[in-house]
Amino acid sequence: MAKHIGIVGCSAEGAALCYQTICREGAKMMGEHSHPEISMHTHPLNEYMDYIYRKRWEGVTKIMLSSAGKLNHTIPTDSVRERIDSIIFNELVYGEIRDDSKKYFHTQIKILADKGCDSVVLGCTEIPLIVLPEESPLPVLDSTRILAHAALKYALNS
Repeated sequence: MAKHIGIVGCSAEGAALCYQTICREGAKMMGEHSHPEISMHTHPLNEYMDYIYRKRWEGVTKIMLSSAGKLNHTIPTDSVRERIDSIIFNELVYGEIRDDSKKYFHTQIKILADKGCDSVVLGCTEIPLIVLPEESPLPVLDSTRILAHAALKYALNS
């Protein structure tokens, strides 16, 4: 019997992508129409946005990087992060994918490649909606799908 998987979602689009991935991959691993029991909890997006509006990025960055240990990293500039934030919360959370925004992400990833980065972390659940692995200038680490696969694997290894 598969274990229960819980999803904590920030936006409807990102949470839906995680949910869909678990269900689709679950069927591949467990058999047709099968997936683990899944529940989802989301706080209102405005509660999350309160932190974003107050620009509490450095605290979030430190917490995330402390888990990464000794990985080298490059963080986009403030202006790039603000534009990415705008694309995520004004477009992607509503399911809107604009060509100019997609081009912007790809340009920024190419800049990271030119700086010597060997991969890019898609560290927000909505970014995989606009950055597809087969189109990215760098290999991607898709946190949404990685989390969904890990949760599914955990649920199946009960």
